[in-house]
Amino acid sequence: MPALYCRPANALANRLMGLSSCLRLARRWNYDLVLVWEYGFGSFFATPFTDLFDGSFETVSNDLPPDVSIRTLRRVQMPGDRNFFEKPRHGDDVYVDGWRHFCFDAEDAGQSPAVITEEIRSEYIRSVQVSSQVKDIVTAFGGSFETEYDLGVHIRKGALEWIGIGDICTTSQIVQFYVAIANHIGPEKIYISGTSPKDNLEFLLGIRGMAQDIRVSAATSFDANLLNHALAIGDLYQLSRCKAILKMGHTTYSSFAAVIGKCDLYAITSPTNLVQQRPEVLSGIGL
Repeated sequence: MPALYCRPANALANRLMGLSSCLRLARRWNYDLVLVWEYGFGSFFATPFTDLFDGSFETVSNDLPPDVSIRTLRRVQMPGDRNFFEKPRHGDDVYVDGWRHFCFDAEDAGQSPAVITEEIRSEYIRSVQVSSQVKDIVTAFGGSFETEYDLGVHIRKGALEWIGIGDICTTSQIVQFYVAIANHIGPEKIYISGTSPKDNLEFLLGIRGMAQDIRVSAATSFDANLLNHALAIGDLYQLSRCKAILKMGHTTYSSFAAVIGKCDLYAITSPTNLVQQRPEVLSGIGL
Protein backbone atom coordinates (compact mmCIF):
# COMPACT_ATOMS: atom_id res chain seq x y z
CA MET A 1 0.00 0.00 0.00
CA PRO A 2 1.11 3.61 -0.46
CA ALA A 3 2.38 5.42 2.63
CA LEU A 4 1.28 8.56 4.45
CA TYR A 5 4.32 10.04 6.21
CA CYS A 6 3.31 12.12 9.23
CA ARG A 7 5.78 14.52 10.91
CA PRO A 8 3.99 16.14 13.87
CA ALA A 9 5.76 19.09 15.46
CA ASN A 10 6.13 20.96 18.75
CA ALA A 11 5.34 19.44 22.14
CA LEU A 12 3.48 16.35 23.35
CA ALA A 13 -0.21 17.11 22.81
CA ASN A 14 0.32 18.87 19.46
CA ARG A 15 2.24 15.84 18.23
CA LEU A 16 -0.35 13.35 19.44
CA MET A 17 -3.13 15.38 17.84
CA GLY A 18 -1.38 15.30 14.47
CA LEU A 19 -0.58 11.60 14.81
CA SER A 20 -4.10 10.58 15.85
CA SER A 21 -5.80 12.35 12.95
CA CYS A 22 -3.23 11.09 10.41
CA LEU A 23 -3.92 7.56 11.65
CA ARG A 24 -7.54 8.16 10.78
CA LEU A 25 -6.65 9.61 7.38
CA ALA A 26 -4.46 6.60 6.61
CA ARG A 27 -7.25 4.17 7.45
CA ARG A 28 -9.84 6.10 5.44
CA TRP A 29 -7.54 6.26 2.42
CA ASN A 30 -6.21 2.69 2.79
CA TYR A 31 -2.65 3.96 3.30
CA ASP A 32 0.12 2.73 5.58
CA LEU A 33 1.08 5.33 8.17
CA VAL A 34 4.76 6.07 8.77
CA LEU A 35 5.57 8.36 11.70
CA VAL A 36 8.53 10.74 11.35
CA TRP A 37 9.47 11.62 14.95
CA GLU A 38 11.95 14.42 15.49
CA TYR A 39 13.99 14.35 18.67
CA GLY A 40 17.38 15.45 19.97
CA PHE A 41 19.11 18.80 19.84
CA GLY A 42 16.80 21.68 18.94
CA SER A 43 13.64 19.61 19.46
CA PHE A 44 11.07 19.55 22.25
CA PHE A 45 11.87 15.85 22.63
CA ALA A 46 15.08 14.13 23.67
CA THR A 47 13.57 10.68 23.35
CA PRO A 48 12.61 8.40 20.43
CA PHE A 49 8.91 7.69 20.02
CA THR A 50 9.53 3.97 20.53
CA ASP A 51 10.86 4.64 24.05
CA LEU A 52 7.61 6.37 24.97
CA PHE A 53 4.90 4.51 23.07
CA ASP A 54 4.16 1.25 21.30
CA GLY A 55 2.61 2.01 17.92
CA SER A 56 1.02 -0.27 15.34
CA PHE A 57 2.89 1.52 12.53
CA GLU A 58 6.40 2.14 11.28
CA THR A 59 8.43 4.90 12.95
CA VAL A 60 11.48 6.69 11.55
CA SER A 61 13.50 9.26 13.45
CA ASN A 62 14.30 12.87 12.55
CA ASP A 63 14.02 12.66 8.78
CA LEU A 64 12.62 10.72 5.86
CA PRO A 65 14.59 7.75 4.55
CA PRO A 66 16.97 8.97 1.82
CA ASP A 67 15.51 6.63 -0.80
CA VAL A 68 11.93 7.83 -0.35
CA SER A 69 10.53 10.08 -3.06
CA ILE A 70 7.24 11.66 -1.94
CA ARG A 71 5.31 14.86 -2.31
CA THR A 72 4.09 17.10 0.47
CA LEU A 73 0.34 16.92 0.82
CA ARG A 74 -1.12 20.39 0.48
CA ARG A 75 -4.17 21.77 2.22
CA VAL A 76 -7.47 22.14 0.43
CA GLN A 77 -8.75 25.71 0.48
CA MET A 78 -11.92 25.70 2.55
CA PRO A 79 -13.60 28.21 4.87
CA GLY A 80 -11.96 28.50 8.27
CA ASP A 81 -8.46 27.76 9.45
CA ARG A 82 -8.64 23.99 9.17
CA ASN A 83 -6.32 21.38 7.72
CA PHE A 84 -8.32 19.55 5.05
CA PHE A 85 -6.57 17.22 2.62
CA GLU A 86 -7.80 15.40 -0.47
CA LYS A 87 -6.94 11.76 -1.00
CA PRO A 88 -4.22 11.50 -3.69
CA ARG A 89 -5.70 10.36 -6.96
CA HIS A 90 -2.83 8.15 -8.11
CA GLY A 91 -1.91 6.37 -4.90
CA ASP A 92 1.29 8.36 -4.38
CA ASP A 93 3.24 8.30 -1.13
CA VAL A 94 2.54 11.61 0.61
CA TYR A 95 3.95 13.70 3.45
CA VAL A 96 2.07 15.75 6.06
CA ASP A 97 4.61 18.14 7.51
CA GLY A 98 4.76 20.41 10.52
CA TRP A 99 2.32 21.66 13.14
CA ARG A 100 -1.02 20.42 11.84
CA HIS A 101 -3.05 19.78 14.98
CA PHE A 102 -5.89 17.69 13.61
CA CYS A 103 -5.86 16.82 9.90
CA PHE A 104 -9.08 16.04 8.07
CA ASP A 105 -10.25 14.41 4.88
CA ALA A 106 -11.76 16.97 2.49
CA GLU A 107 -15.01 14.97 2.73
CA ASP A 108 -15.18 15.78 6.47
CA ALA A 109 -16.46 19.28 5.70
CA GLY A 110 -20.03 17.99 5.88
CA GLN A 111 -19.56 15.56 8.75
CA SER A 112 -20.56 15.90 12.39
CA PRO A 113 -17.67 17.08 14.64
CA ALA A 114 -18.74 14.57 17.30
CA VAL A 115 -18.51 11.68 14.82
CA ILE A 116 -15.10 12.82 13.57
CA THR A 117 -13.87 13.18 17.15
CA GLU A 118 -14.94 9.64 18.04
CA GLU A 119 -13.23 8.24 14.93
CA ILE A 120 -9.99 10.05 15.81
CA ARG A 121 -10.21 8.90 19.41
CA SER A 122 -10.83 5.29 18.34
CA GLU A 123 -7.86 5.29 15.96
CA TYR A 124 -5.59 6.67 18.67
CA ILE A 125 -6.72 4.19 21.33
CA ARG A 126 -6.43 1.32 18.86
CA SER A 127 -3.01 2.23 17.51
CA VAL A 128 -1.00 3.91 20.31
CA GLN A 129 -0.12 2.35 23.66
CA VAL A 130 2.07 3.79 26.41
CA SER A 131 5.36 1.88 26.67
CA SER A 132 6.11 -0.33 29.68
CA GLN A 133 9.12 1.90 30.42
CA VAL A 134 6.90 4.98 30.75
CA LYS A 135 4.37 3.07 32.87
CA ASP A 136 7.15 1.98 35.23
CA ILE A 137 8.38 5.57 35.65
CA VAL A 138 4.88 6.95 36.25
CA THR A 139 4.11 4.21 38.76
CA ALA A 140 7.40 4.83 40.59
CA PHE A 141 6.28 8.45 41.12
CA GLY A 142 2.91 7.37 42.51
CA GLY A 143 0.90 7.87 39.32
CA SER A 144 -1.69 5.55 37.80
CA PHE A 145 -3.22 5.06 34.38
CA GLU A 146 -6.35 3.49 35.90
CA THR A 147 -7.44 5.85 38.71
CA GLU A 148 -10.52 7.91 37.90
CA TYR A 149 -11.15 11.43 39.19
CA ASP A 150 -14.22 13.63 39.35
CA LEU A 151 -12.46 16.83 38.28
CA GLY A 152 -9.09 17.66 36.75
CA VAL A 153 -7.64 21.16 36.98
CA HIS A 154 -4.99 21.92 34.37
CA ILE A 155 -2.84 24.81 35.55
CA ARG A 156 -0.70 25.48 32.52
CA LYS A 157 2.79 26.74 33.34
CA GLY A 158 2.53 30.50 33.25
CA ALA A 159 -1.27 30.19 33.18
CA LEU A 160 -1.67 33.33 35.24
CA GLU A 161 -0.53 35.23 32.13
CA TRP A 162 -1.75 32.79 29.45
CA ILE A 163 -5.52 33.25 29.65
CA GLY A 164 -5.48 35.67 26.76
CA ILE A 165 -3.52 38.51 25.29
CA GLY A 166 -3.06 41.06 28.03
CA ASP A 167 -5.21 39.12 30.53
CA ILE A 168 -3.90 38.17 33.95
CA CYS A 169 -5.85 35.67 36.04
CA THR A 170 -4.97 35.44 39.73
CA THR A 171 -4.98 32.24 41.78
CA SER A 172 -7.98 33.50 43.75
CA GLN A 173 -9.93 33.96 40.50
CA ILE A 174 -9.08 30.40 39.41
CA VAL A 175 -10.25 29.16 42.81
CA GLN A 176 -13.55 31.01 42.32
CA PHE A 177 -14.06 29.24 38.99
CA TYR A 178 -13.23 25.92 40.67
CA VAL A 179 -15.84 26.61 43.36
CA ALA A 180 -18.45 27.36 40.69
CA ILE A 181 -17.81 23.99 39.01
CA ALA A 182 -17.50 22.14 42.32
CA ASN A 183 -20.90 23.44 43.41
CA HIS A 184 -22.33 22.03 40.17
CA ILE A 185 -20.70 18.56 40.07
CA GLY A 186 -19.70 17.99 43.71
CA PRO A 187 -16.25 16.48 43.08
CA GLU A 188 -14.67 14.30 45.77
CA LYS A 189 -11.53 13.23 43.90
CA ILE A 190 -9.47 16.02 42.32
CA TYR A 191 -6.45 15.80 40.02
CA ILE A 192 -4.21 18.87 39.60
CA SER A 193 -2.22 18.87 36.38
CA GLY A 194 0.59 21.38 35.88
CA THR A 195 4.35 21.78 35.70
CA SER A 196 4.69 24.78 38.02
CA PRO A 197 4.99 23.66 41.68
CA LYS A 198 4.46 27.27 42.81
CA ASP A 199 1.19 27.65 40.89
CA ASN A 200 0.03 24.19 42.01
CA LEU A 201 0.75 24.98 45.66
CA GLU A 202 -1.04 28.32 45.51
CA PHE A 203 -4.10 26.62 44.03
CA LEU A 204 -3.94 23.81 46.60
CA LEU A 205 -3.90 26.30 49.44
CA GLY A 206 -6.85 28.10 47.86
CA ILE A 207 -9.07 24.99 47.75
CA ARG A 208 -7.98 23.39 51.04
CA GLY A 209 -10.92 21.74 52.74
CA MET A 210 -13.00 21.69 49.54
CA ALA A 211 -12.26 18.09 48.45
CA GLN A 212 -11.66 14.77 50.20
CA ASP A 213 -9.01 13.36 47.87
CA ILE A 214 -6.54 15.52 45.91
CA ARG A 215 -3.63 14.31 43.79
CA VAL A 216 -1.03 16.61 42.23
CA SER A 217 0.89 15.81 39.05
CA ALA A 218 4.50 14.65 39.41
CA ALA A 219 5.40 16.43 36.15
CA THR A 220 7.25 19.58 37.23
CA SER A 221 9.70 20.37 34.43
CA PHE A 222 9.83 21.03 30.70
CA ASP A 223 13.46 19.86 30.47
CA ALA A 224 13.83 17.46 27.54
CA ASN A 225 14.70 14.04 28.96
CA LEU A 226 13.08 10.63 29.30
CA LEU A 227 11.97 11.17 32.90
CA ASN A 228 10.11 14.41 32.19
CA HIS A 229 8.62 13.05 28.96
CA ALA A 230 7.31 9.99 30.81
CA LEU A 231 5.82 12.07 33.63
CA ALA A 232 4.15 14.40 31.10
CA ILE A 233 2.59 11.40 29.35
CA GLY A 234 1.40 10.08 32.69
CA ASP A 235 -0.02 13.49 33.53
CA LEU A 236 -1.88 13.70 30.21
CA TYR A 237 -3.42 10.26 30.65
CA GLN A 238 -4.37 10.89 34.29
CA LEU A 239 -6.05 14.13 33.19
CA SER A 240 -7.98 12.14 30.59
CA ARG A 241 -9.35 9.93 33.40
CA CYS A 242 -11.21 12.88 34.92
CA LYS A 243 -14.97 13.19 34.36
CA ALA A 244 -14.54 16.93 33.84
CA ILE A 245 -11.55 19.20 33.19
CA LEU A 246 -11.05 22.87 34.08
CA LYS A 247 -8.49 24.49 31.78
CA MET A 248 -6.86 27.89 31.54
CA GLY A 249 -7.15 29.65 28.19
CA HIS A 250 -6.42 27.88 24.91
CA THR A 251 -4.28 24.85 25.65
CA THR A 252 -3.97 21.87 23.35
CA TYR A 253 -2.87 19.65 26.23
CA SER A 254 -6.09 19.56 28.24
CA SER A 255 -8.21 19.67 25.07
CA PHE A 256 -6.57 16.50 23.77
CA ALA A 257 -6.93 14.85 27.20
CA ALA A 258 -10.65 15.65 27.02
CA VAL A 259 -10.89 14.18 23.52
CA ILE A 260 -9.29 10.83 24.38
CA GLY A 261 -11.08 10.61 27.74
CA LYS A 262 -14.50 11.89 26.62
CA CYS A 263 -14.35 14.45 29.44
CA ASP A 264 -16.56 17.47 29.98
CA LEU A 265 -14.43 20.56 29.42
CA TYR A 266 -14.67 23.95 31.14
CA ALA A 267 -12.46 26.78 29.88
CA ILE A 268 -11.47 30.02 31.59
CA THR A 269 -11.44 32.39 28.61
CA SER A 270 -10.83 35.59 30.58
CA PRO A 271 -10.32 36.50 34.24
CA THR A 272 -14.09 36.89 34.57
CA ASN A 273 -15.49 34.30 32.13
CA LEU A 274 -15.94 30.53 32.40
CA VAL A 275 -17.57 28.55 29.58
CA GLN A 276 -18.27 24.90 28.88
CA GLN A 277 -17.02 23.93 25.44
CA ARG A 278 -16.77 20.85 23.29
CA PRO A 279 -13.18 19.58 23.35
CA GLU A 280 -13.27 18.90 19.61
CA VAL A 281 -13.95 22.58 18.90
CA LEU A 282 -11.00 23.79 20.98
CA SER A 283 -8.82 21.10 19.44
CA GLY A 284 -9.47 22.20 15.89
CA ILE A 285 -12.46 20.07 14.87
CA GLY A 286 -15.00 22.88 14.88
CA LEU A 287 -16.13 22.40 11.29
